[in-house]
Amino acid sequence: MKIRRADPADRDAIWKVHVESVRVLCAGWYSSEQITVWTERLLPDSYRQAFERCEMVVAERNAEIVGFGQLDLGRAEVEAVYVMPTAVGDGVGTALLVHLEAIARERGLRVLGLCASLNAEAFYAHRGYRARGREKHPLTAVMAVDCIRMEKALAA
Repeated sequence: MKIRRADPADRDAIWKVHVESVRVLCAGWYSSEQITVWTERLLPDSYRQAFERCEMVVAERNAEIVGFGQLDLGRAEVEAVYVMPTAVGDGVGTALLVHLEAIARERGLRVLGLCASLNAEAFYAHRGYRARGREKHPLTAVMAVDCIRMEKALAA
């Protein structure tokens, strides 16, 4: 597996990872209506702004993108770590998160925050993130999903 900086040409593959991850890994944690609304909001072109304002990386295995991560340095926030369901348990998510944390350290950040989906809370907790409370992440003006605000102090 290789972690590399994402390129705008990766948009479709990133979108595919994002949608499949939400559809499969969030099932049982969120209603089918929430998952449908969540995934329908995701469009390949919606990642264009993220390329401009964030650090984005992808995980490749056998020349296929199997995960992506997104870090907003200005907000000291991990915005995304998503993995193809078929790659869960293979260390892809951990490798992406470790890479994003290394970028944050290199840029002088001492603390990283994130808003974990309910299904991902244990993943982040196992990697040193501590829950700070529940939040609502808006999907539309009338629908939101529960998430867990988490934080981790980065070692120098």
